[in-house]
Formats: sequence, C-alpha cells, structure tokens
Amino acid sequence: AAWHGPPRLNGLQAAAHFSSASDGRDRPSRASRPGSSNSNNNSKSSSSELASENRKKTAFRELQGELKMLLGNPDLARKIASVGVDSSIIKSGLVRFRNALLADELPGLPLSDVISNFVDSPKISHIIMPALYAFLQREYPNETSNLTLLINSSDLRAPAEWYPQARAIKRKIVMHIGPTNSGKTYAAIQRFKQSTTGIYCGRCGCLRMSDNVTKWSCTVEMALIGRHFDVAVVDEIQMIGDAQRGWAWTQAVLALQADEIHLCGEGTAVEVIRRLCRFTGDELVVNEYERLTSLTIANKSLDGQLSNVQPGDALIAFSRKTVHKVKAQLETVTKMRAAVIYGSLPPESRAEQAKAFNDPNSKYSVLVASDAIGMGLNLNIRRIVFVAMDKFNGSDMVPLTISQAKQIAGRAGRFGTQWENGFVTTLNPWDLKQLHAQMKMNAPRIMAAGVLPTFEQIERFAVMLPNDTLAQLLTKFEDLAQFDGSFFLCNLDGLREIAKTIQPLPMSLRDRFYFIQAPCNVDDPFSKDIMLKYARAHSRGATLELSDAFTLDDFDDTRAALAGKKLKDLEIRHRCIILYLWLSMRFPETFTEREQAVAMKEECEGLISKCLANLRAPSNARSSHGKKKHAHAYQPSHDADGREMQVRGQTGDRARPHAKAFEQRKPRDVLERALFSVDADASPSADWSVGGDGHAKIKAKTHKQRVSRAVRLTGDGRGGGGGERGDGGDGGDWQEEAVHEFVIPAGKRRFEADGGRQAKPE
Repeated sequence: AAWHGPPRLNGLQAAAHFSSASDGRDRPSRASRPGSSNSNNNSKSSSSELASENRKKTAFRELQGELKMLLGNPDLARKIASVGVDSSIIKSGLVRFRNALLADELPGLPLSDVISNFVDSPKISHIIMPALYAFLQREYPNETSNLTLLINSSDLRAPAEWYPQARAIKRKIVMHIGPTNSGKTYAAIQRFKQSTTGIYCGRCGCLRMSDNVTKWSCTVEMALIGRHFDVAVVDEIQMIGDAQRGWAWTQAVLALQADEIHLCGEGTAVEVIRRLCRFTGDELVVNEYERLTSLTIANKSLDGQLSNVQPGDALIAFSRKTVHKVKAQLETVTKMRAAVIYGSLPPESRAEQAKAFNDPNSKYSVLVASDAIGMGLNLNIRRIVFVAMDKFNGSDMVPLTISQAKQIAGRAGRFGTQWENGFVTTLNPWDLKQLHAQMKMNAPRIMAAGVLPTFEQIERFAVMLPNDTLAQLLTKFEDLAQFDGSFFLCNLDGLREIAKTIQPLPMSLRDRFYFIQAPCNVDDPFSKDIMLKYARAHSRGATLELSDAFTLDDFDDTRAALAGKKLKDLEIRHRCIILYLWLSMRFPETFTEREQAVAMKEECEGLISKCLANLRAPSNARSSHGKKKHAHAYQPSHDADGREMQVRGQTGDRARPHAKAFEQRKPRDVLERALFSVDADASPSADWSVGGDGHAKIKAKTHKQRVSRAVRLTGDGRGGGGGERGDGGDGGDWQEEAVHEFVIPAGKRRFEADGGRQAKPE
C-alpha cells in the first residue's frame, strides 16, 4: 500500500508530533513494569509531558524566527526574480507562503517534516525553496510562466528514461543481501568469474583480478555504461541512498547494459530496488544470506586504555589524523606494530596494509582504520574496537548510523580464518551503551535513490538563463528540482566548488560539466592548483604531460623523521595522478601521457609504502619523567596570542581532568568570547567555571573520547558552529585541539550556552 505521509497537523500540534516521535523507540509505560509505583509514574509522566511541551514550543518558536529571517532576506527576493517570477507578487507571495507553511496547509510538505529537518540542521532552505517555488507557481500562474519552464526542465522523476540503450535489453537483477561476512559478495563474484565479459563496480577501486579486455574493475562512478557485458556486479548497493555518492549507484542500476546485474549489500536497499525495477521493467530476484560465524558484543570496554588492545584487534577511528595518532600512541604503550587503513590512502596501499595485517608472520598484529575497512577488503579481524561512536559528516560531529555501526562491527570474525568468531567493543566505557543499542536495532529502509542532473537538463537551463555561471545554474536547479519520493538530488556542493574554480577559463558548457564531475577536492590548495593547471591546458587546446604539472622528485627521502609529513603530501599527489587519468579517458587529446601517469602512480604508491613502513611513534609521546601518558589523551594547544587560563572543574568521582580555556577579550559592553576545550580524560559530566571579566560559567556534558566533546549544552545562548569538510570518506582531518566557541552576551556574569562545535581546519 502506498504511504501518503504523516497525518496533517496544525502549528504546535506538528511540533508536538515531532517531539513525541523523535525518540524513535517504543517503550512500555512505567506502570507496566515490575516494582513501579503509580506516584512515580505520574511524577515522571508529568515531567516528561512538561519537557515535551517545552521542546515543541521552542522548536516552533525557533522555526518561526528562522522563516522570518529566510523569507525576509532581500537576497531571496532577488533570487526568486532571477528565475522568472514577476517581482510585483514576490513580497505578498512570501507572506502567504509563510502563513500556509505554519498553518500546515502546504501540499506535500507537512509542518512536522519541516520541524524535524530544522532540529536536525538549522539550514532548511533545501526543503523550503522547492516548496516555495511550487507554491508561487500554483498561486500565481500568470506571473510565473518562465519559472514553469525551468521547473519542467528540472524534472527528476523519471531517470530510467535517460538510458534508452539499457531499456532495450531484457535484464535480470539479482540481489545478494545479508550482513557482513555472510558470503553474499562471494556468490556474485563467482558468477562474474564464469562470465565471458563482465564488470565489477565497487565503493573504491581495490579489487585485484587478472583483468583483460573483457573483464573490468572500477569504482561505481567509473562504471562503463556505454558497453555491453554478460555480467555486472555492483557492490555496497545500500550506498544508493548516500547523500554524496548515491547518484553513482542509481546510475549503475539504471544504465548498465548487462544481461545480469548482481547487487550486493544490505537488505535496507531491497524496497528502493524493487521500485526501480518497476520503472525499468527488469526481472528481480532477491537472495538472502545469514552470517557464517558468530558475532559477540562485549559487556566491557577497554576502559580507555590502549594497553588493553590485543593481537588481531582493529581500532576504528573516523579521521586520517586520529588513525595516525592512535597508531602512534598504541605503538608507544605496547610492543605491537599497527597497520593503517583509511580513505585517502590509495586502494593499492590499503590492500597492501590489509595483506600485512592478515599475515600472521608479519610485524603488524593490530590494525588502526577508518570506516574504509568496509571498502571491499578481506580482513582477518578478531575484535573490532570503536575509538569513538560518532564521525564528522562535513559540517558537524554526528553519531554513527545503525547501518554504519553494524557494517563496521560485522568485520570482526571471518569464516575460514583463525578468527572465525568475532567480538566488538569500544575503547571508552561511555560509548558501549550506544554500541549495544545500535546493534539491536534494524537499520531504516532506504526509500529513495540519489540522482544528479544530466548535461541536457543543465544545458536547457543555460539556454533560459544565458548570463548565469555553471555554479549559479546548479544552485537554481537544486532549488527547482522536482521529485516524486522515489529519488532525491545528491549534494551539489563539491560540483559547485569545482565550477567556481574553473569559471574564469574559457570552456564550453559540456566540457565544464565533465570537469566538475572529476574526482577532485578543491578545498585542498595543492589539488585546486593542479585542477586549474589541467583545466587551463584544456581550455587552451594544448597537450599536457603529467610531469609538466608536478613531479615526485622531492620525495626520495622517506626516513622516519619525514615519513608523516611526506605521506600526506604523497596521498594528495596520488589523487592528482588519478585525476589526470580520469580526465585522460574523457579528453585524450589534452591529457596524452596516460602511460607516464600510470608509471608515476606506481612510483607514488611505492613511496607511500615506504612512508608507512617508516612511521614511528613521536619521541615526545612520553612525559619528561619517562612515564607513559594516558593512551587516549590529547593535549590542547594555545590560542593565537599564547594566552592560557586554568579552568576549575567539578568532575565527580573521577580524577580532575586536564582542561584549559582561552579567552579573547573585547570591551565588556560588546561581548566576551570564551574558547572552551576539554581534554579526552574529562569525566562524562563537568561544571566548568571560566575565569576572566564576567566570570562566565559554562555547563557541559562531555562523554566522548576525542578532544572537545561538549556535545550537549543547555541554556539561553547559542554558540558558533562550523568545521572543516571531510575528505576521502574519513570525516576530515582534525587539528590537535578542536574547540567549542561560545559568544557571551555583554553584562551577563553567568551563562549557560547551547553551543555548536567548531573545529580548526588543519
């Protein structure tokens, strides 16, 4: 039966609906539990109802304020006029739209959904703008005729029709679904090996096979949709719902010209694939698999001590820098050596590190890795140890999803190895409860597949908006895109940034469109410079050898003292080589030296291997007294002016944590800004008193391992947020100290902040 959305609710009712549903768990009433009393039940019920009422009032009030700022911004009126809306109706239209939204009278956009999205992220323009344009189009048809043409050109409701060659084939879709270590991918690969022609598409290009002209292995983004194959295998099909890369899995499912397409992954993707098969008319077979060995969730953590790590363990962190830091600390407090795997390492290097860890005769008995361990690698892991249970999502620290936690935890234990039965735990005791809870839950079903606009759609936009840049066209497309619930538009931020980078160069729209899809992170200065060199050569019609862009001449010395710094630089250069190879497949007349690039790629991978082999724990990993520091402690750094102030803290039964606060002073009649930092040894709760003019107090709840874990702060102020973008799927690199920033209102001597998180970019 079709689901038509939640019941329509008005105003505060919608906020209440969100508040009661946001917990996501069904609990029996306390009165139904043994040993409970009606008085306790009534008291707790009243308290819960009061808290719920306060939450709904706060959420609704804040949403009203956010809408007032968003819809009252003069830039928004100019933006609406730029897509063909008559300026005479914009002001009144915005007022009517706001009233209809708050009264829960907008078709297809329940107020409860808006509140839910607002609570998750204060940026709600991505759901407001499509509804706004649809409202204006419906209420003012004569004044929005040009807008209607643009909306019709941004229709993303039937992407199956974009690939007529695939629709001409009678395809059979076979899903292999099950948990990690269930043999689902093995079954698909066996069929791949039996085929005459085939292609394997994975999350990363790390499958090693004796490929020839009839067998291919590549990332999903590189899937060869213009060739015919007997068999295609698409791994990690649950990624079809990923906000960044989901479009590539959708394209593979809809566009691959193969007689058989085998999809491997979680059962959460079954429903969305069923829907896609109804669109394409393909036959669908679903094969379900059970885990081959046992998986035990431990009742005890490692108590925060890396000295409790054992051979066969894999410690899971979620940034490149944390992976290397944990490796260094582990090798300081134990005699074990650790292999490392993370997203920004080349696939070949990840495979090499995996091989070393799997070899019982190698020097590497422990693995420190990011969630990249789920990227097509076979690993003999005895126990998974989560260093933390949250990760950076590009703008904030967020808890792992159920799917992520289960996918990683399931890597413990492998059929046919010395570690057949797997175990899972956490480094720190405060993460263990979350781990147990998530392992008992079912991951939510994926209900929509990610898509990106086609070149033809962007081209039609360009004809109607001839003065807009490609970045502006993408933004307007994003605002106007039409969906029916089966698809969603993937994040366009990365494409936009590349479009802005190459905008000054003369280039056709089609070539620009290809360039912005290239695998390049222009947030990195070196990568941005190389992208400009590549694009400039193409715009001039010149040929470009890779050695004319950069060389590896400065990387011969990979001694231990230099290994860490050179390793990161080599990883960046490897990505720039991959970028050259990617462009050479699309613009062979410009990027002519493919063989040279392949040779440099292999040289770079060799240098990376040497750096990894030479990595050693830093000499300052021990205190001046020769005692080992806490294996998970992070030392805060000074602020730009070198000022530092001691913080007084109440820490309950635990030892007083090492913590400092830095203050940047301005005149008291303006504001005071306190930069608040908590060391990893902090207790799960703390009441900090920060010295200085005003004696501001900040109450914080800290319960995570990494620096700056004040994840929940309550009161009447709001702090600054932000942070660096992640890269390579690892959640970004964090500075030695991440800080929370709170703006303290002038004249307030006591302050409790509801603060955001801010990370210093590396």
